[in-house]
Amino acid sequence: MIRCLRSHLEHRIAERGYTLQEVRRCITGEEGEYLLVDTEHPAYPKHSKPGFVPSFSLPLAIHGPGTELHALLRDWLGIEPTADCPCRSMAGKMDSLGPDWCESDEGMTEILGVMRTEHGKRWADGRTILPWTDMGARQLVLLACRRARAKAEG
Repeated sequence: MIRCLRSHLEHRIAERGYTLQEVRRCITGEEGEYLLVDTEHPAYPKHSKPGFVPSFSLPLAIHGPGTELHALLRDWLGIEPTADCPCRSMAGKMDSLGPDWCESDEGMTEILGVMRTEHGKRWADGRTILPWTDMGARQLVLLACRRARAKAEG
């Protein structure tokens, strides 16, 4: 059982090819903007829907903030997305919604949520020794937005 923001579950089901209606049975409760989700329920999207081609398999945009964040994490910290993480999907969303969305409270909350979750997995299995800081991650996102804007201008 997990407690997550509605937007996080919506992102998870979209990246795996489902609709909210298809997975609604795994939602056991709602607390404002948070959902209680039974991750062991058969309706929970543990894997991609059969025949679904995930968006992270498509090339990323050339100058978007998600592409820039991906490059910063790879080049500066040696962090690469894994096959089962939502990193490329989140980068694609950042690219499509642009820097303004990424810098908004809604966008930053969602982006940092994905980054924090993925960091936790890497921390737990020893793939990173870097400690998590919201401030550091936020600054990386803001830098990615500045770089995306600069490349788009010129």
